[in-house]
Order: sequence, then C-alpha cells, then structure tokens
Amino acid sequence: MNGSSRGDAAQWAQFSEAYERKVISFTSFERMRSLLLREAAPGVAVDLGCGPLGLLVRELCRSGQARVVACDFSAEMIAESRRSFEAPNLLYVMADNRELPLAAGVAGAVFSVNSFVPETRADVDSMFAEVARILRPGGRLVAVLPAFEMSLLAREVWGMRLEIDVEGHREFDTSG
Repeated sequence: MNGSSRGDAAQWAQFSEAYERKVISFTSFERMRSLLLREAAPGVAVDLGCGPLGLLVRELCRSGQARVVACDFSAEMIAESRRSFEAPNLLYVMADNRELPLAAGVAGAVFSVNSFVPETRADVDSMFAEVARILRPGGRLVAVLPAFEMSLLAREVWGMRLEIDVEGHREFDTSG
C-alpha cells in the first residue's frame, strides 16, 4: 500500500512496471531483507505496501510463514508482483493501510517498508490503529519509514502540501 490517500493509487500505477529502475527500495538489498526477516514472528506475516517486486514477500513465503498476506492499494502493483511470484501460502490483497480487510489479531508480524506516507496526522493515527488491530497480542510491527528524500519527491512530483527545510533535512507537520 504505497501511498496513503485513496486517490493516490493512480499515481503509484506509473511505477508498477519499471519500479526497480525508478525507485530504490530497502528490500532491494538481500542483507536488508535478512534483517527484516529476523523480526518475523511465526504464523501470519503481512507486508503492507508489497509493491510490484514482492522481494520481501518471496523471502517471507520461503521462510516457512504459515501465511503471507501481501497488501498494496495499487491494483497495478499487485498485478506486477503476482506476475513474478505466487506461492501456496501467499494471499494478495488490495487494501488501504487505513482500512485493512483483515481480522483482528490475525498477524504475528506486520512489515511496512516505506508504506506509511500519510498526508495528514489523522492518516497516521488510522494506519497505526489498523496495524494494532490486526496484530495478535505479542505481535510485531517492523517498519522502515520513508527517507527525507521521499518527502521531497512527494512535494515536488505529487504536489503534497509539505513544509520542508531542505538545508536542515527537516519536515514539519502541516496537517493542522
């Protein structure tokens, strides 16, 4: 579920086919995926914002997770990921981070790599509330938050309203 707003899914569609040439992802590096996998709890693992490559999804499926749920709010991202990888323990779900169609307490681990990119404070609250809802007691959220450069991209390419101090590498909450 890369992005945050329901209307943003179309903006992410342009990245689905050539994602690896357009975006550098934390999960593009095997060593980084290994670090994330260490945090996986047994049972169901959910990857929020699986994107079109599904590299973390592949590793989770191969690691022996009972079930892996690969979520993204872009149909194109899911279609690309599905074209490159399927597994018996894998379920693809198109969903928004703020409204996950998963049962409460279903996940042992939730992974979010650059998929919490909210436009407003309320979106942040909704996203984390949904993760808390689907995690079982003792479950883990493993999150890699977007880099400052992602904020620049969001402002310059997607026109998001962000107040940014480029020299100080700081972003200010402008949601009011």
